[in-house]
Amino acid sequence: MKKLTKLLLTAALLLAGVGGANATKLYATYGTPASEGAWDAETSTYSWTGSSNNLMPIFNFSGGELANYKSLHLTTSEYVDGPYRVCFMNGSTAVATIAFYSAGQKDLVLSERSETKDIDLSQITHISFGGASGAGSVKIVGTPYLQKPTTVKFDETGVAIIGLTDINYDSNLTFNDQTGEMTSNGQGTFSVTLDNEDFSSVTKVELLRSGDDIVQTLQITDADNGVLNTWYSSKYVLDFTSQQAKASKITKLAWNCNTAGTMTITGIRITGSVITAKYAVEAPAGTTDVMNLTGTETNWANSVTYPKEFAVQGASFGNGDGSSESTHVDINGYDYLHLVVSEAQSSSVALRVWIWDDVNNKVVTLYAYPMADYASVTNWETENRITAPGIYVVKVSGYKHLKGVKAANNWGAPSVTVAMAYMSAGAAPVAFEESHKYLLAGKGLVTSSVENALNDATATCFDATGLTATGIELTSANPNALFIANAGALTNANNVIVDGTCANLVLTDGYAFKAPANFTATAAQYTTTINATAKAGTLCLPFAATIPSDVEAYTLTYTSGDAATATPVETTILANTPVLLNGSGEVTFSGSGAVSASATNVSGAMTGVFEATTVPTGSYVLQNGGSGVGFYKVNSSDITAAPFRAYVTATAGARLNIIFAGETTGISSLDNSAISQSGNCIYDLQGRQMSNGQMQRGLYIVNGKKIMVK
Repeated sequence: MKKLTKLLLTAALLLAGVGGANATKLYATYGTPASEGAWDAETSTYSWTGSSNNLMPIFNFSGGELANYKSLHLTTSEYVDGPYRVCFMNGSTAVATIAFYSAGQKDLVLSERSETKDIDLSQITHISFGGASGAGSVKIVGTPYLQKPTTVKFDETGVAIIGLTDINYDSNLTFNDQTGEMTSNGQGTFSVTLDNEDFSSVTKVELLRSGDDIVQTLQITDADNGVLNTWYSSKYVLDFTSQQAKASKITKLAWNCNTAGTMTITGIRITGSVITAKYAVEAPAGTTDVMNLTGTETNWANSVTYPKEFAVQGASFGNGDGSSESTHVDINGYDYLHLVVSEAQSSSVALRVWIWDDVNNKVVTLYAYPMADYASVTNWETENRITAPGIYVVKVSGYKHLKGVKAANNWGAPSVTVAMAYMSAGAAPVAFEESHKYLLAGKGLVTSSVENALNDATATCFDATGLTATGIELTSANPNALFIANAGALTNANNVIVDGTCANLVLTDGYAFKAPANFTATAAQYTTTINATAKAGTLCLPFAATIPSDVEAYTLTYTSGDAATATPVETTILANTPVLLNGSGEVTFSGSGAVSASATNVSGAMTGVFEATTVPTGSYVLQNGGSGVGFYKVNSSDITAAPFRAYVTATAGARLNIIFAGETTGISSLDNSAISQSGNCIYDLQGRQMSNGQMQRGLYIVNGKKIMVK
């Protein structure tokens, strides 16, 4: 059940969202000054008698930690005599130095300072403080700190909360970033430095506070347009709609104080229109979602929402108690009801399924059992309790009406959660498979659910038809993921399907691919590497592809015993057709045409896969094994075929031989390296002895072994 657990955890994370993002401050810790410097901890005063040997470490790093920070905040007072400095050190070498000639607040954005913007911050081991020349002293007010960029994270309701630890303040203010209490002496500024945040879809900025009214204005700074405006009347709550056209790179939100007093800040709330992502839990192909069942129960579809919790006598699918024959949905022709249980407590609860028996005119109660045990269940009316996640089924063959599903009595308040329910027809239940598909909707700013979805390397499809914005670029951790979108919605160069057509399908080796629906690829491309030693490989593509000039392709047809026949493919490998390749190095297959969502990928003796797939025991996979390059039998259940590869299903011995041009030989006949050896005895199929220079493309016998020459 590992795959199912992963699915449900992912879905839970996406539903929960993230309420905000608090950047971490790193406060200075003072080290021992060099011989010409002195630190008075009681007065927070640093003094120096000379400039060559007075540095005091104030920040220490490892593993490139400084590269994660954006700004340095330092406030000083009582500056006397010589200038003071901050040095960025790599070991004992000062890589960059910033000198100051006055006291006051220093808020330095490292990437914008001429002294630091061109250095590799990941190589800085520590930052030191000291004098720049002669003798002098300066008092450090508060504690210097470094700050990571503040990134605005919107939850699924379009709200982002900037926390207290992200707020910077000058020496005219005192601020406790744990309690939020801020006191002003009648002037001062507090602010949040942002990392070029896109506010084009932000509608409101609010300072969440209580206490004295000490703020006069709010300023918002854009990287391209400077200070957008100064708002007096909207100093706490700002309607941002009028500024959306300009606010694409916000670098700072700043509040200016002009009145003495104390107020308490609880955060900064930003509201905007957002894009969200939801994991699509779908019924397997060939089955029916219970939400799509119809009958006399008019509220059935409305009551079936996923995930669905079944608690003590709690919410149910369908009719509440199963007593009324007039309320039901039709299940005639189906054989199994499947319940995908995502959460279950060890104290257990049973899921009972109410069926209307129209032959005997009564309600029948059936119980869900693990799908793996379906064949051994002799009486589906016997209660079974569910104690763990998994796929549970109820056999409903012969019944016409489903009335409802409900938790059985259990007054200990346990529950089970059903992530999906579907019906199937046939002698055996149908296994549930994750969809690896996400639904995108909305416009404006990206939420955490979208980021989580795009970072899911197993995702194979994003249905973005719910987007109402245009000109958005989205990048998935799976480069083979498809995006279904409306015209103009996405600017992605590859793998976007609009109205059933993908202009440019580009597939990357090693990543999963799955077509959510049939579509046409105007152009398609896939690049792979054929092992240079083996000079052989397998391939299966979802589009028709032209065979590169330096590659040969063969289909395989199983005959009997330990032999299969290889038939050359002349120019084009058909879509969904697994083949055997002869070549070496990196090769690119290009093509176009129809891409199917329901192809079996089986041709002759070979089965192709588009996702990492466990190879059935008894099948054959291509390997460079103890007997050379060949198809070797799979005797364990942990062999995996990579995406766009193929395996052979046959009944043979330990190794499957391939017949080329009517002659039996091993797959190593594709390796023509033997012909370069001196002293070879070479014959053609007519028995004529030949030299290396006489051999053309075809099959030969070299030292008693049949080989294929390209």
